Amino acid sequence: MTVQVSAKADYALRALLQMAACHLVPLTMSGIVGPQALPRSFAETILAELRRAGFLRVSRVGQPSYSLSRPPDRISVGSVLRAVDGPLTRVRGLPPEALTYSGVAQGLAVLWLEASARLEQLLDEVSLHDLVARADAETTPSVVERVAPRR
Repeated sequence: MTVQVSAKADYALRALLQMAACHLVPLTMSGIVGPQALPRSFAETILAELRRAGFLRVSRVGQPSYSLSRPPDRISVGSVLRAVDGPLTRVRGLPPEALTYSGVAQGLAVLWLEASARLEQLLDEVSLHDLVARADAETTPSVVERVAPRR
């Protein structure tokens, strides 16, 4: 199984992480796209979508500025990915719950559902705050180590 993250989702997360890093200070478009080297026109579209999805507030007093609508620890990576790209897992373009198999392949439907659930769990347990903290401190355990199930 290949996990693909679209450019749109990558840019959305990078923009939100930039805002999360200084979440008490609203940022202008330049303050978001500059440090992350995001294409401005693409970022404008994505930020509008993130605002409609409830992740951002926009202040139009003077130069427009953006801020998170809730604390970074309450915004999960999974919720952002779903907001900009829809379901996280697809098999042949379909969500796993829409698949049916017959005969010896029946177990595949269960496997795809389980894989999807585990991916969603991982991405839903990682917040913007977790990623900012990881970038700030090299001594912080990796996000994957913290949320990956123990075997």
